[in-house]
Amino acid sequence: MDQYQRKRWERLFDQARHDLEEEECGNALKTTGLDELMANLDRSATLYRRREISQLAHKLHPSLQHLNTFTAAISSAVHYNPVACLVWGGVQAVLQCACVLPSALEDIFDLIADLNNTLPRFDSDLALYSGREELQWPLQDLYEEYLNYCITAVRYLRRRPQRNFLSYLWTSSPQQSLQQTKIRIQKHIKTFEKEVESIHRQDVRSQNLGRIKNLNLQDSGTQPRVEERTGTSSSKTVSTVSIFKNYAFTGRDDELNSLHCKLLPDKSGSQSNVQASGNPICCVLHGIGGAGKTETALEYTYRYREDYDAMFWIPAERDPELAASFALIALKLGLVEDDGKNDAGGKHNQVKAIQEARSWLQQSDKQWLLVFDNVEDIRDLETYLPTETKSRGSVIVTTQRPRSRQITKEFYNIELQSFDEELGAKLLFQYLERDPADEAEKNLARETSAIVGGLPLAIATIGGYINESESSVEEFLHIMKRSSNAWEGTQHTKTKHYEKTLATVFDIALKELTSGARSLINILAFLNPDSIPEGILIAPHDNEEVRFLSSKADLLEMTRVLRRRQLIRRETSGEESFLSIHRSLQWSIIVDLSKIHDHRWEVYHQAFVLLRRGMPMSSPIQVPEPEKWPQFERYTPQILNLRTHCLWPEPPVDLPVDFAHILSDMGTYMWHAGLVADGSEALETAEHILDERGVREIDPLRGDILGNLGILSGFAGVSQRKRGMERRLEALKIRKEVYDDIPKKKITQEDRTRLYIAESDVAVGYIQEEEFEKVEEIMKRCLTQYETWDTEDNIPYQYAKYYYTMSLVRASQGSIRQALEFSRHGVRLVTKSAGEEHTVTQLWKFSLGNLLFHSGDLAESLRINEEVLSVRRRTCGEFNAFTLESYSTCGALLFQQGKADRAAEYLESCLQRRKLSCWDREGVARARLRYHYVLKSLGNNDEAGAELKAAYTIRDQMKKECEGYLCDPDPDNELAIFDRMCSMWAGRFTGSIAQTRLPTRTTG
Repeated sequence: MDQYQRKRWERLFDQARHDLEEEECGNALKTTGLDELMANLDRSATLYRRREISQLAHKLHPSLQHLNTFTAAISSAVHYNPVACLVWGGVQAVLQCACVLPSALEDIFDLIADLNNTLPRFDSDLALYSGREELQWPLQDLYEEYLNYCITAVRYLRRRPQRNFLSYLWTSSPQQSLQQTKIRIQKHIKTFEKEVESIHRQDVRSQNLGRIKNLNLQDSGTQPRVEERTGTSSSKTVSTVSIFKNYAFTGRDDELNSLHCKLLPDKSGSQSNVQASGNPICCVLHGIGGAGKTETALEYTYRYREDYDAMFWIPAERDPELAASFALIALKLGLVEDDGKNDAGGKHNQVKAIQEARSWLQQSDKQWLLVFDNVEDIRDLETYLPTETKSRGSVIVTTQRPRSRQITKEFYNIELQSFDEELGAKLLFQYLERDPADEAEKNLARETSAIVGGLPLAIATIGGYINESESSVEEFLHIMKRSSNAWEGTQHTKTKHYEKTLATVFDIALKELTSGARSLINILAFLNPDSIPEGILIAPHDNEEVRFLSSKADLLEMTRVLRRRQLIRRETSGEESFLSIHRSLQWSIIVDLSKIHDHRWEVYHQAFVLLRRGMPMSSPIQVPEPEKWPQFERYTPQILNLRTHCLWPEPPVDLPVDFAHILSDMGTYMWHAGLVADGSEALETAEHILDERGVREIDPLRGDILGNLGILSGFAGVSQRKRGMERRLEALKIRKEVYDDIPKKKITQEDRTRLYIAESDVAVGYIQEEEFEKVEEIMKRCLTQYETWDTEDNIPYQYAKYYYTMSLVRASQGSIRQALEFSRHGVRLVTKSAGEEHTVTQLWKFSLGNLLFHSGDLAESLRINEEVLSVRRRTCGEFNAFTLESYSTCGALLFQQGKADRAAEYLESCLQRRKLSCWDREGVARARLRYHYVLKSLGNNDEAGAELKAAYTIRDQMKKECEGYLCDPDPDNELAIFDRMCSMWAGRFTGSIAQTRLPTRTTG
């Protein structure tokens, strides 16, 4: 789930919970499901001595089944049970109020039943809600509407005479809300069906376009053989599978056979409908957490290793690990030089390595297998998967999501069910490394398996506990029954039942750990569950909080204990070892820690101490530092997980100012890496921490955070422009006051540089409003300072910023030739400072392409922009806002050259990809307007009209939201206001820098 969806869920949940608490419904909030609701109603019948409550509850029960599937859909979408449970709390609050109103009791129960019956049965599409943004929005709307309805009813029941209640409900806003809910449900079901149909249609077209545009196939005769590139013989499989074989693996023979028949029908003797080359085959292994998806995929790699020339294992939950692991393919094949680092040589070399690996997969005639483990969103793989291959490659994806969008022509879903009692018992004895003593013990194992629902992860944990504690199956079963009533939960949903049994098993397994091992696994729960470099866990000797981790020998002993209990894995890749923890165990620990605030804070701080020691600090003068990217990429997944588990579940940890420092550093790195949305989120959290901790307004760290937030706001359109400028000016104010407080004799070059960075950032802000006189005035002052500091050879980034801004100033003054000279020189300097493929370098090049358009050199402008697009696709990804803006600009340039067909391809690709991105509305609106022009020129008037209407809708929203700030610069040219809505970073074809007026497009 992306950050925006998660934030909205959090906001809706917090608001509804707050409203119910205000109405003194705290007890109702403890209701977590259908069974508890029914039990509470039975208790109310006894308390109020009214048998009709139980009778009405029984009558209400069928409609509550609708509510059960509704809450299951919410749980699937948000992956946090309290959000869904709040719906039951809302219903409980209404019915609890009704129980004290005898005359209205039956009517209110009927009212709730009628409301529930408007809900559809969500069973069939349950899995889809966690995978598609378009379906999350209607679910959130329905969640909000349903809870608001309950809250309204509670308020009126508490404050109004009961005789007026039903009249009120059926004649005013609550009844209207109910009708609107029905309409919205129907509308979003239709939207979903259209989206699915559209996606399938676009997949086919994208594959065809991809073959033509995106692939640069080399002649097959130039592609070295695997053994030539790796120094291995053809009989030895090249592999990056570093996880050891699990010799306790049991069962799954049918699933493994099915998997092999689908992936390699020629080897297995089965038939396939697809030719033996041209498209990779993808099989998705899906199932609930703990079902054994990773173990099954791992077993496949060992069982069928001889049928493949190459196997590559790729952890895929988060993009940094996905990119780094995919880059290692090129390292393993010898396609890039091994510099001794596991990151394939840093960000720049990683991009090259990913390119080389993908190219090899496309062109090799070898039989290869990719395993993408623990995928959150299958769409993340599209950047890496080859669309067309010389040999038919094989792809395995493991995920908890039961239904994934098709990403290859031949695509299969295979569900992993839990084990039956017999197989579960067999697995338990595999982990115990012995046979059952007798039939009685075997029966006890069967019963144990049944209690935990046959979940392999739970059985493995039980086996580890029994081995390590030297207890028996019978003793564990006794502890399990004494600790939980999990076996009684037959009316719960399957997922909830498994969560409950897993929590019980984990609780038993964790109780008898040594204090050091328990402290270690608590820390691991705050970090990236897939891959935690063991090296970051070695603590300094002088820190009391984490001294128990200061000895590597002690750390190894603690990990040994945890591994013996099947609680963690330890794998080695290259010269470094990595620890991993199952997500189900991770969340169980986090939820347990959240019950004791002080303990949770203590564990957080231990994790923070370990990360702060190794996390690099960003440049205080904001110079790009690509050489630090490998370390940032190593630590960023850990920091992001630490932040998540501090804020969620609530109440959050009171984060200290030191954490704001680390988030500020990470935010700077993220925007330099093109991760604008993630960078903004990190920086906003840092700012919030400063506010919560009472840090004064004039503080250097606050100035840094606001300055970077101002820069990131500049990448958005007019909706963020005013706020962005306020942040830049506030940052400058802080920097000036901090500078003035420094005694003159103690002022350093860094102090001066930081002050003038803030000055130049303000100038860049004025560019957005095309106030070029102010820009020139500020940048002349900056240049005077730069010239007193050093030459452009020694401080190229500061000079590059000057030439970039002044190139736009000169263009606005009509000096296009000098503008191009300045722009080209700025690109040379920023390339020297940051490297050819750095995000900032591509911004400068994008601006050069825009100025070339204004000079009339359309061909060169298109060439530059297509180069930028190519780099952005590799470095930022297909769905990044920078990449989409490049697609849009290339499409517009092709249209200006009269190449409407090619323009349509670019703009259609752009608008399809934006559904999966965080592209700002302003950029989308301009792309739609451009697409409208193209479609109209091709005679597609109906589609053109629809695009124009959509563009106008966003434009009108922007004019309303930014009233007094967004004006129409040229009423005779409709493109002008759309350009003005967008950031200058996104390029403009109109405005002050335009040298020639584009012909006005008619819209009739």
